[in-house]
Amino acid sequence: PRVSEYAKDGKLALSSIIGILGDAGSKHSASVNDDIVESGLKGVSWILVEWNVEIHSLPSNKEKLYVDTWAVCKKAELITQREFEVKDKDGNVYINACERLVLEDFNVGKLIKITPEMMVDYKPEEFLHYEFDSAKIKEPAEYDTQKPLAIRTTDIDFNNHVHNTYYLDYALDAIEEYEKQTVRGFRILYKKPLMYKDKAVIKSVNNPEDYMVGIYKEDTLCTLVQIKKAL
Repeated sequence: PRVSEYAKDGKLALSSIIGILGDAGSKHSASVNDDIVESGLKGVSWILVEWNVEIHSLPSNKEKLYVDTWAVCKKAELITQREFEVKDKDGNVYINACERLVLEDFNVGKLIKITPEMMVDYKPEEFLHYEFDSAKIKEPAEYDTQKPLAIRTTDIDFNNHVHNTYYLDYALDAIEEYEKQTVRGFRILYKKPLMYKDKAVIKSVNNPEDYMVGIYKEDTLCTLVQIKKAL
């Protein structure tokens, strides 16, 4: 990791985790001639719908990290998955994670059915190696805080959406007590994309075991973020 990817306590920043995992996944895709950026520029792109990240501990500055990733495609038709491990040089796991993705054709505005032939070069696993919290994260009935969210032009990616890494930054900025809390993981559910000039608001609630943050465009939920507190 670069020095900019560490927080002021010298530990890897939470938002940097997604970037590191995303880079590993992109390199895997490119290695099987499925370059994400090239496909996106043609109007067809893998779209991230959910992150599920478990943190055992956060690596410190100057530690060399090793990232493993593999595809998981158990009879996938519209959604496929990818798993990750972030380890030290001795193989000790700092972080493990899973992402869920769909394939969308923006030219016609529809999801593309994922066939075994499309996944064969990835040599996908049949089952997840780790057990993740599979309960659906739910939109809170009430929030403690609400404030407007300003979307910058630099937040927009090659799909003309806010890049998936920025939603976690938005959520952390909305939590006033976050810096006093050790985090054991987080989940992000992407429902609808935000675009530049969207009038967005961000809402948060501080629960005993987690923070829940909802990002809305007017009254429509776009992204739901759960940040799990250490028990």
